[in-house]
Amino acid sequence: MTLHSTRSSNQAEQVQFYELAHRPTHPTGEDGFTLEDTAASRQARVHARLKERESSDQIRKRKRRYYLEATKACVRAKGPKVSMEEIAHACGITKPILYRHFGDRAGLVQALADQFAAEMFEQIDEALNSQLNPRDLVMATIDTYLRQLDKEPEIYQFVTQRSSSNLQGHLPSIIGNFQREVGRRVAVVMGEKMREFSMDSGGVEPLAQGIVGMVHSAGDWWVERRSMPRERLVTYIGDLIWHGIVGMASNKVQKTPGTKVEKVVNVQEQSSENTLGKTGD
Repeated sequence: MTLHSTRSSNQAEQVQFYELAHRPTHPTGEDGFTLEDTAASRQARVHARLKERESSDQIRKRKRRYYLEATKACVRAKGPKVSMEEIAHACGITKPILYRHFGDRAGLVQALADQFAAEMFEQIDEALNSQLNPRDLVMATIDTYLRQLDKEPEIYQFVTQRSSSNLQGHLPSIIGNFQREVGRRVAVVMGEKMREFSMDSGGVEPLAQGIVGMVHSAGDWWVERRSMPRERLVTYIGDLIWHGIVGMASNKVQKTPGTKVEKVVNVQEQSSENTLGKTGD
């Protein structure tokens, strides 16, 4: 083939390509769509699929919320030892469907524990941020914690799972995470108060975790036995914690007289009845 024929062939191919690329589209092509229509239809299909997926997620979340509420009602009625079969029946579904939403019993327990903890955190934060004197603040926070256990004892026992031996490995993480988060919130407020009164706040985190651990253990014991009114338990625990704080403040006063910490030592030993009346049942 000569050079001239090669150039002619190349030019012909370029012309053909240009004509194909720039030929006008018709209202309907071979596939029934113009180029613009095809892009628009694809975009519409994508939006439809996203909307369908979003609707499916919303439906799944709504069902999950319903199943959690049905589970709580079942636990309240039948107690913390309720079986998964009984819970599924209360939800109006089969056990496999219940597992599909929560994985297993541990997953259901964790979901209820998260919900229980969120309500507890909200109440604890409200108590911690109340404008009370230091002693009443201690009493109000303890009462809030125990009142939440008293409000939903069956749910509390269900999420701590003392009745389920097959979940003992999962139990420490549920309780431990919950206690640590409460302790963290207590430490923030406790640290602010200690610094306000010129007290050493360096050990506030272990102190807060220890206080929360004691209150939790006492509350756990009380929920099962109910051997005294909640108000009396609050006073016992609150006095122990308060006198410990006053003892720390007294040591500070002896070492550094005339500081703000004397305000803590001089707080009158008021009855916690007013505080309990404010927090309510």
